[in-house]
Amino acid sequence: MPPDAGWAGDRRSMEESMKTGLLLVGMATVVAVAAPALAQETAVVRGRPLTDLVVRTVSFADLNLASASDQVRLHGRVNSAVGAVCRESLGPSPIYFAKVSCTKRAWRTAQPQIERAIVDAQLSVSGVASDRALIRVAVRQ
Repeated sequence: MPPDAGWAGDRRSMEESMKTGLLLVGMATVVAVAAPALAQETAVVRGRPLTDLVVRTVSFADLNLASASDQVRLHGRVNSAVGAVCRESLGPSPIYFAKVSCTKRAWRTAQPQIERAIVDAQLSVSGVASDRALIRVAVRQ
């Protein structure tokens, strides 16, 4: 074995030990810095009060939602309610993009209710949903 072979092996092992040591020091630093941040109090986030909610209720008690023409009537009523909540929420002359955004949000609250009411009506014998005949259209101001 050449005289330098033992020294080269020791050098490699020394470099690996130094790398491991540096890695451990780095990890300890991260833990030391992160620990106080993690120990801080939990922040409490509160939502807007419900008074900021603009709501219109649309009745369809007089409609037979098993009928396509009455489904169209219901969509018209909900569309009027969507316009009303957005006008009240945005004020007299809303920016176009705000109005579009409000309209989309309001329809997102109403559409699942409409779909559920139509399915209920189609499943019932009379064509009128028995337990609820209201759609709630709502947006936050």
